[in-house]
Amino acid sequence: MDEQVKREVASYPLRRDIQGSIRLYFQHWMWRRQLGYLLHPKVPMKSDFKVADIACGTGIWLLDLAKEHPHVKCDGYDISTEQFPASGWLPSNVNLKTLNVLEPIPEDLQGRYDVVHVGLVVVVVENDNPTPILQNLLALLSEAEPGGYLQWDEADFGNIVTSAAGPSSSYPAMDSLKQKVHEFFYEINGNRYDWVRELASYFKESGVTMIDNKFVPIDDDMAHPWTLMHLMATLEFIKGLDRPPGSATDWWKVYEAAAEEAYHGGSMRMAMISCVGRKAGEDFKG
Repeated sequence: MDEQVKREVASYPLRRDIQGSIRLYFQHWMWRRQLGYLLHPKVPMKSDFKVADIACGTGIWLLDLAKEHPHVKCDGYDISTEQFPASGWLPSNVNLKTLNVLEPIPEDLQGRYDVVHVGLVVVVVENDNPTPILQNLLALLSEAEPGGYLQWDEADFGNIVTSAAGPSSSYPAMDSLKQKVHEFFYEINGNRYDWVRELASYFKESGVTMIDNKFVPIDDDMAHPWTLMHLMATLEFIKGLDRPPGSATDWWKVYEAAAEEAYHGGSMRMAMISCVGRKAGEDFKG
């Protein structure tokens, strides 16, 4: 397999095609069901608030928020416009634009927002260090009291858990697939993704007042759809590696065996982490 292809895939392993967009919608609704909220209930929403969703993908998180808060200005940002709905389908209070969160925030966006949300950027965090992205997110937030609010929802990518519905089910291919994925990213960029479970510590080190830090394992009743979601993402990843066609034969074999295990009770899950904090102000009393 070509080393350049591997590095390209490691920098962004998913795809922005129709199947990738379907996965993002599916993923969003499952995350909301499991987490129990869209925006943390202790984040106060006012009619004059401005909200930004970073790495917004299809914009679905922001569209749901705009429906709940039709008077709030909602801006979604992503490095690519490929998965944005046509602007004619968007509510009047939603705008989708381009922004690379890995680069310094443009001056005209600094301090603009009362609430910033980001989710599922684990695979684009460089050098196992979320601090550069975190600092850029904080730059978007208002300095005015009581300070802007940040919610970062992330997947515990470094700790994929495999299991089975019962003693008659086995999942060796899922274990192999998990191992191959982790070895791939470690070989290319050295990432282990341990920072995800320590995200609250990075918030505190950056001067953020913590509101909540949730670690949410995936319930058994969501095991099957969650596994399908992971397999959809893996399919996108392998398609990226399979250049030219036939380059990823070993990956396809393990993937197909893992997909078969999914329909016989095998499960792949990674827990959710949701960190919520405030940029400035006195200790939170909400």
